[in-house]
Amino acid sequence: MADYSLVDTRNQVSTVGRWRHRIDVGHGVVTPGVEDHHSELTRLKIPSSLTGQRVLDIGCSDGFYAFTAEERGASEVVAIDDESSTLADANGFRVAAALRGSRARYEARNVERLDPARDGRFDLVMFINVLYHLPNPHLSLQRIASITAPGGLLVLKTYYQRDVRLWIKGRCVQFDLDRRPKWWYFPSTELGGDPTNWWAPNTSGLEALLGATGWADVTRVASLGDRIYYHARRA
Repeated sequence: MADYSLVDTRNQVSTVGRWRHRIDVGHGVVTPGVEDHHSELTRLKIPSSLTGQRVLDIGCSDGFYAFTAEERGASEVVAIDDESSTLADANGFRVAAALRGSRARYEARNVERLDPARDGRFDLVMFINVLYHLPNPHLSLQRIASITAPGGLLVLKTYYQRDVRLWIKGRCVQFDLDRRPKWWYFPSTELGGDPTNWWAPNTSGLEALLGATGWADVTRVASLGDRIYYHARRA
């Protein structure tokens, strides 16, 4: 952690209007995020050792996963966000990085503009809760593939949907009526009241799109409610 006093740390945390992530920033201070990302790590199955790897965190928000990659030995961490989400506040990343003494680099970027000539190639790409916010998921996954090293790992979490969904005593029960790939489109605020929520694939639709955009060894690693978790390797 960087050389900040307890008072300075608390003051810096208070300058951020809305925290999304719970991040340890030193002196026992944890940012007051609204999501439990430590439980998420179990489902995401991000490798415990990232020694020497280049890591890209897409849709990084406050930077919890970027800092986690750094803690796990990544040699370089790049974190990007187009700041379009209703939960986005780029100041959170900057404050947390300063308090932690992090070397992770933040950029305000659109995923469709990723370019291997500029960005090089990454060994691990974390793509968490972003896909359904993107107007063009096919192009976006192609661009991500272009900056991922052959054999590199994609860790993906996204909203998904099936033909039938029921919530029974707080548990999500859902199934498809057939195996066809499907993508539901939400032109306005139909999904969660958020105008940046555009798409919801079923599992067949998501797996088909990953295969069509340069990914192999597509593996479902977890699901929870209306979210699904995948690993895939750059073909």
